[in-house]
Amino acid sequence: MVRNILNRIFKNNVSGKDTQHDYSAVVTGHTEENLPSLSVTVTPDKSKVNFVAPNPDYNAKIRNAEGNIVGTAEFGISPLNDTTFLYGIDVLPAHQRQGYALAFLVWLANEHHLPITPVHETMSARSFWTSAHQFKARNLVLLDQLRCGEMNEEKSRWAHMVPESEAERAIREYKESDEYKNRHLLR
Repeated sequence: MVRNILNRIFKNNVSGKDTQHDYSAVVTGHTEENLPSLSVTVTPDKSKVNFVAPNPDYNAKIRNAEGNIVGTAEFGISPLNDTTFLYGIDVLPAHQRQGYALAFLVWLANEHHLPITPVHETMSARSFWTSAHQFKARNLVLLDQLRCGEMNEEKSRWAHMVPESEAERAIREYKESDEYKNRHLLR
């Protein structure tokens, strides 16, 4: 089937016809129009220290058209409001390879109107992310993955937005004081 689709694409290109193709359909078998219908329930997860603090992380339950849970996802929105960090998408085995993960990406893009940055794409999900990066949808913009070793540098972009604790403020003020400077200069 894929070979037939590729042959049709190349024949159209060779014949000189000026046609646009949705190459994502070649890779995934899906277009934005034929993705499964879904609904998403999102709850903030304030129970842990998170990457996008002071913003919360979110847990999402992904449901099919019948209302059955088909998967879950975890994401957070940058405090700079410039990207959505997607920590994971898990689709139940009985519903995999039916387009639910792609449909969730499209939902996330439409809901927040921000590019999506996957956080640490695992090898087991490599084929999904390769397909997802080639998938075309109106509002879907997938950025390159953020690797675990790059997270501190990324987080430093909004460090100025994280409120300083009372203890941190006291330490900073002490280190800025004349008493601290005099003690450390005399050593």
